[in-house]
Amino acid sequence: MIKKIITTLSIAVVLSTIFISHSFNDNYVQPSFFGNVFIITLVGIVQMLLFLLPAKQKEYKLALSYTDLSLLAWYIFTVISMILSAVSFNNYQFISFTLLVLFYFFLKQSLKDGLFDSFHITGWILLLAGSFQLLYGSLQFLGLMKVDSLFNVVGTIGNPALYSMYITLLFLWCFGLILFEHPHKILKSAAIVYCAYSFIFIVFLNNRASLIVLLLCLPCLLQIRYGFFSSITRMRLIAKSLLISAGAIIVLSSFLYLYRMRQESSNGRFFIWSRTIEMIKDHPLQGVGFTAYEQSFNMTQARYFKTHPNDSYNAYYADNIGYAFNEFLQITAELGLLGVTAFIGVLMFVIASLYKTKPSKKLSNEMLRASAQIVVLACIIYSFVSYPLRITGSITLFFVFLSMASSNAKTVVTIALNRLFWKSILVCSIILLVLNGIYQKNQEAYYEQWHQASLMAVAGNSNGLTIMAEIYPELEHDKLFLYNYGTELSLAGDYTKGIEVLEKARPELNDCNVYSYLANDYEAIGRFDKAIQYFEIANNTMPSRLYSKYRLYRLYDKTNDSRALSMAQKLIDTPSKGISENAAILKRQAGDYIRNHKHITINR
Repeated sequence: MIKKIITTLSIAVVLSTIFISHSFNDNYVQPSFFGNVFIITLVGIVQMLLFLLPAKQKEYKLALSYTDLSLLAWYIFTVISMILSAVSFNNYQFISFTLLVLFYFFLKQSLKDGLFDSFHITGWILLLAGSFQLLYGSLQFLGLMKVDSLFNVVGTIGNPALYSMYITLLFLWCFGLILFEHPHKILKSAAIVYCAYSFIFIVFLNNRASLIVLLLCLPCLLQIRYGFFSSITRMRLIAKSLLISAGAIIVLSSFLYLYRMRQESSNGRFFIWSRTIEMIKDHPLQGVGFTAYEQSFNMTQARYFKTHPNDSYNAYYADNIGYAFNEFLQITAELGLLGVTAFIGVLMFVIASLYKTKPSKKLSNEMLRASAQIVVLACIIYSFVSYPLRITGSITLFFVFLSMASSNAKTVVTIALNRLFWKSILVCSIILLVLNGIYQKNQEAYYEQWHQASLMAVAGNSNGLTIMAEIYPELEHDKLFLYNYGTELSLAGDYTKGIEVLEKARPELNDCNVYSYLANDYEAIGRFDKAIQYFEIANNTMPSRLYSKYRLYRLYDKTNDSRALSMAQKLIDTPSKGISENAAILKRQAGDYIRNHKHITINR
């Protein structure tokens, strides 16, 4: 009984991490990440304590399935890639990933006696998690809740596409609760309300990936309930052929419509995928390192435009990119081919038995497992066009449903551990988790100071920079802090210190903004060679941005470089994204420069 209560509370607490409000309104400081890590750490401690309770047996048998082994391999390759690429282990993404892997194993162990015994409480927890998101989004839509985003309805997630993903995954789970017969009528009624309300949100948000997920996953739920596909196989050949052909036409037409619905976004992703494949070719085995995708991609993009300066078509779509919008490509780029093989193994082994599920009208352990498998399948579909494993909410749901889907998987390896040895491992793990929790809480205090300092600096209060200087030694591992501190130093005219700080951030970010600020600082201290070098990288990283071209042609002119005229012309020829008064001013100035200096350029 105690074990069941603690397990249920563990699921509730882990899912609640997504509701930790983003304490800061700027783009850099987000200590909610550390709140998430701290709470999951506490859950890890509680879960480990569970295994210290029944300690009467002389040895503990650790039963592992193919899914478990693949997950361990995925984690091991993650660690190896970070070691080989010298990526710091002191980042919230790796810590969260580690804790969620632990959470998976302990949750799976807790559910080994059957999902049905705990599904009532678990079902309510998942339903409430989705309902709170819908409530939050409704308040944002009505203007009663402040939105720190460019979009109106984002829940607590900050992005409408990711918000749609979260509520869609829980829509599929609740839809499964509706389909099957079970004694919990109130839960079923609540699931009906959630599905109806969330479906309105899904349509309103108009996210293409969510529409594809519903198109492909709802028939799978109907199959395990009514034998949707089985009835097709019993049709006559002509009827079957017509139905399959009609279905194929509908699916292909839907994909074509969804592509044309936001063609510019789709073309941008094709370009991102092409550059990511180049990254994979450069690092096929070890990858660039877990969490190192962003900086590596930006440099790959810069190299591409340096060798393809006239590719104006793709230059229009290029931007500062943090995600590949395809988990398979991003994991391959970060962990190498072996890492993505392990990841694919996790997905394949966990859903492999889905097709064997026999339709049933009553809810059972098998139907709950199959429903969880379908939610994992939805995550797989999202992984082709989005980044569900990079966001706290969706990756938490992924691991919860992964543990449910593999709860009764066949054991292929059993490791017998001596009782004393096993307890020693648990005690050491608990100590490490406690120390990590304390460290993260201390870090959160520094992030709070950063937030206050950032607001003060924006307001022109010099005390903001003083505070940043004080916490600099504690947060110099954080690339976003370095970027924020470095840019504020630059804006305050402390160019030498700004260069020192931004040069530390540069290897971790490598984006257009970092190079632009560094180039500006180097120009201010008279290092025109470095200024030109960094503005050229900024221009190649994001060729659609006019500012770097503007600064380059002026620097070329200042240093008597013959490329000044051609760069000014490139600025004029570069199409602007949307209507911008600043863009019009820069183009007008470039035109004036060409008219006033063309004869001088010719004489050089």
